[in-house]
Amino acid sequence: MLDRAVVKIGPTVLFEDGRPFDDRAPAAAAHLQNREIAIEVDLGAGGSDSATVWTCDLSAEYVRINADYRT
Repeated sequence: MLDRAVVKIGPTVLFEDGRPFDDRAPAAAAHLQNREIAIEVDLGAGGSDSATVWTCDLSAEYVRINADYRT
């Protein structure tokens, strides 16, 4: 089933047709420096369903601040 999966970071395809494109990692890394980033994973299972996930800052500073909380 991996031969139908596609993984993109921004406009950069990192995995397609069952193989990774490691040489494209620098372009993907550059996109990850943006304030907003897009990550797309198509499992190749068919259908037209999709989902959008919004998340927050997960920087080292954010984790450090929130690590002080106790549950």
